[in-house]
Amino acid sequence: MEKITLDGQGQSISGIVNANSGSQTYVDRITLFQILGVGLLLQSNASYSGPYTNITFDTGGYAGLSQTTCAQILNVTGGTHGIHELTCISRTADAVRSS
Repeated sequence: MEKITLDGQGQSISGIVNANSGSQTYVDRITLFQILGVGLLLQSNASYSGPYTNITFDTGGYAGLSQTTCAQILNVTGGTHGIHELTCISRTADAVRSS
């Protein structure tokens, strides 16, 4: 998968989930936008997958929630080919004050 933007529209969902694809799978130049769950989730049978490169995780105008995570690797026996050049941005929308 490469050169795409996934827009979560401020929902608590996961962006990219790899639980079954192994060797020869990769992610490159992906923007994970307004996702308030896990941006990149690698688990179980994702052994030897990757590399995962040039990923931007940006919550947009939304503040991250307690479950908001850029990337997470869970129970991947044998490891992956790594996550490289991951940018994580989470912020709250600017407050406007009137006097």
